[in-house]
Amino acid sequence: MKFSSPITATLLAMVLAVPAISLAAKNQENLSLSKTTMVQSAQLTPGDYKVVWEGNGPDVQVSFVQSKKTVATAPAKLVLKPSNYDGAIDTTDAANNSQVLNSIEWKKQSLVFNAASNQQTGQ
Repeated sequence: MKFSSPITATLLAMVLAVPAISLAAKNQENLSLSKTTMVQSAQLTPGDYKVVWEGNGPDVQVSFVQSKKTVATAPAKLVLKPSNYDGAIDTTDAANNSQVLNSIEWKKQSLVFNAASNQQTGQ
């Protein structure tokens, strides 16, 4: 069986694309909320979320996904630094028994939202 050059090139491109796709999938973490939480103008109800962001930082666009549906998006600062926490959130109390999300810390990175981003990134 003889392989033509276009087929070989296509196979090579597919093999090289797999690691890139795998790396893109790493821009996500899990989060559990026990209380109603505001992100920008969106309200997140208590439950489990997949937090997905686009970009390598420091400015990223974050999506909160629940049951395969994006329920909120917000801009944030990605801070790459080790942490003792895995999914810890920093919030500010808000009206009607809810909270405003300021940041989320995981073992290797954090996402910082709103005004808190200037304080934690030193800007």
